[in-house]
Amino acid sequence: MKETLLKKVKPETLEKLFSAVGDVLDEIKDAVPNKNERFRDESYTSLLVMNYDAFQTLRWHEQKKQEGKEIAG
Repeated sequence: MKETLLKKVKPETLEKLFSAVGDVLDEIKDAVPNKNERFRDESYTSLLVMNYDAFQTLRWHEQKKQEGKEIAG
């Protein structure tokens, strides 16, 4: 994963972001069931990218934590 500022954010904060963005995406899906219409909206696609970035960064943090356990173990 490339270097991003999200790596400097605590995992607990990233989890909150991931959850909140997921809630917003769910509400949008309920309000606009047509997938093609949602994908034409720049805000929606930006939220998808943000959600993906938060998830990837959480995954990166977890991998680093596991690597630390393997080295210490």
